[in-house]
Amino acid sequence: MRGASVHWPMRLSRRGLAMAEFPALPLWTDAYLADTIHLTEEQHGIYMLLLMHCWRTPGCKIPNDDEWIALRFRRPIEWVREHVRPLLDEFFMSRNAMLSQKRLTAEHKYVTQRRLNRTRAAKSRWDKEKASSNAHAMQMHPQPTPTPIEREERKEEAPAAPDALSSSPDRKNGSTDARTLLFQNGVDDCAALTGRPHSKVRALVGRWLKLSDDDALRVLTLIAKAKQDRPAEPVAWIEGHLRPRAGPSAPMRGAMLGRRI
Repeated sequence: MRGASVHWPMRLSRRGLAMAEFPALPLWTDAYLADTIHLTEEQHGIYMLLLMHCWRTPGCKIPNDDEWIALRFRRPIEWVREHVRPLLDEFFMSRNAMLSQKRLTAEHKYVTQRRLNRTRAAKSRWDKEKASSNAHAMQMHPQPTPTPIEREERKEEAPAAPDALSSSPDRKNGSTDARTLLFQNGVDDCAALTGRPHSKVRALVGRWLKLSDDDALRVLTLIAKAKQDRPAEPVAWIEGHLRPRAGPSAPMRGAMLGRRI
C-alpha cells in the first residue's frame, strides 16, 4: 500500500556496521547545490545517504546491488528501484559491479594521502627523537668495558731496589747510593720530623755526615729509626747517637788498672 510503513527484514554484516575510516565527510556546499538544485527534498536525503554509505565503505565504493542498498535504507527492493536507482544512474559510475561518485572518490583519495603524509612525518620525527634520546642516554650511562682476563704468563719481575737501611758488605760501593738516598728521602723525612725547611735540613744533614765520618748509611739509618720511634727532640737524639762517647780520663784508667792488679 502506498504511504504505509513497510518493515523489511534487515541483516547487516560486520562490514556494514564497522566504524568509518574517516568519520568526517567533507562537503563543498556550492558545488553540491549547483549539481543538485533540481532535486526534491526526498531526493536530497536519499542522495546524501548514498554519499555517506560510500564514504564509510572501504574503497569509497558500494555494491551495485539493489538488495544491498535496500538493507541500508531499510526499504523494499521495489522502493530502491523506484526512488534510488534514478539517482544512482545520474550521479554514480558503475564499474566491476561497484558504484562510486567521482568527486567523492577524489576527496577520499585526498584525505587518505594527507593522513599517510602525517603518519610518515610523525614517524620520522619520532625516530629522530628516539635516536637523540638513545645517544644522550649512552653519554650519561656509558656501557661498561669488559674486565680484562689476566694471562697465565707472568712478566719478569723487576729487581727490587736495594734497602737503604740494609747493611752492605761493600761500604765503599754502597756509599754513593746511600748518600743519594740520604739527600733525597732522608732530607724529606727529616724535614717532616723537625718541621724545618729543606734548606736548613740539608745543612743539618751535612753536619751529621761530618760527625759520622761521612757514613751516609749510618745517618740514613738513624733518621729512619727516629721516624719510627718519634723522639721528642729528633735532632738531639740523632746527634747524640752520632757523637763519640768520651772515655775515662788517664787517672781513672790508672785507678781501674790498679784495681785489676
